[in-house]
Amino acid sequence: MKRFIILLLLIACQTEISAEQSCETTADCSAAQCCHATEAINNEYAPNCEGIMCSLNCEPDTLDCGQMQIKCIENRCSII
Repeated sequence: MKRFIILLLLIACQTEISAEQSCETTADCSAAQCCHATEAINNEYAPNCEGIMCSLNCEPDTLDCGQMQIKCIENRCSII
């Protein structure tokens, strides 16, 4: 019984990965925002940034100026 309860708790604690964030490799992921991105998203859901002009500021905790990188970690597009 104890094992069953632990199993249920583990299942309940797992967060489901949405299609917008799912990936198999890092190549499946892009920035979720056109400027000063703080999140990553599956390429299919990435915004069209054509013609968008961003400031040249290196905003903290973003992809700006190589501060962070997009990676596929445990099948979730992430910024590290």
